[in-house]
Amino acid sequence: METIILFVLFFAGTLGGNCCSKLSSNRLEKGGYAVFFLINSGIACLFFLISGGFSLQAEWITAGFSLLYACVVLLVLYSNMKLLQRMPIAYASIISSAANLLLTSLLGGWLFEEPLGWQTAVRIGLMLAASALIFAERKGVVRPTKGFLFPLTTYVAGCVSNYLVLKLYTCVPHRASDSSFFFFTNLIMMIVAVGWLLLRRQRMELSLRGMLPFVANTLCSNAVSLISIGLIARTDAVVYNPITSAIGTLCVMATSVLFKEKIGIRSCLAAGLAILAVII
Repeated sequence: METIILFVLFFAGTLGGNCCSKLSSNRLEKGGYAVFFLINSGIACLFFLISGGFSLQAEWITAGFSLLYACVVLLVLYSNMKLLQRMPIAYASIISSAANLLLTSLLGGWLFEEPLGWQTAVRIGLMLAASALIFAERKGVVRPTKGFLFPLTTYVAGCVSNYLVLKLYTCVPHRASDSSFFFFTNLIMMIVAVGWLLLRRQRMELSLRGMLPFVANTLCSNAVSLISIGLIARTDAVVYNPITSAIGTLCVMATSVLFKEKIGIRSCLAAGLAILAVII
């Protein structure tokens, strides 16, 4: 029952994050990424400090994983913002989630020797079929702008690395609390963002209203991070990845509706396959 509740919360956080990511990407001008990272990591530090009861645990193994994970998160955030500026959110999310699902499921079985049962194989098949349906429908309707391939590739690589780092961290005995791990990760990101701003001599020109999507996106992504590490610790990759991919597909469909992107019969069928993949 606890795992089901976590998956429900994962859906809510992912949907909110998708909407806020789209709004944030529309507000980023040239050189605005450092501002985004600074706002994101600063709020995240406060979030995890509060969630940890204002008590932090500092260990060398945690510091090492925090540094590694900070690099992965920076890659994911930057490539995601670039990708959303070049592709509609549904088009980008479905392609990247299909590649991420396939790669992480294979790596989970190879690196962690997780069994690939028939239910998992069916879930993966359903999600790949859903991705193919959405891709086929949108190929003739919406087209990515030039230069989308590199951010798409780096985004997929970052998502796969994201899962692997979190999975490895959950296997570390006597590790620090999850809040401490994410706090130090975001502290490293905040230092990088401040250094970036100083080197490029950029000014923060966003209004308070303009910062709201960044703040909301950060809160959603941080909540999803805590939920994800709880799910990863409780489930295998062959269970976690197909279900979260299905949830992601449903969130993409909902986001597309909210942003008034055209939804056809194939996308509706894809959403049906995603729901089936969750309930199997």
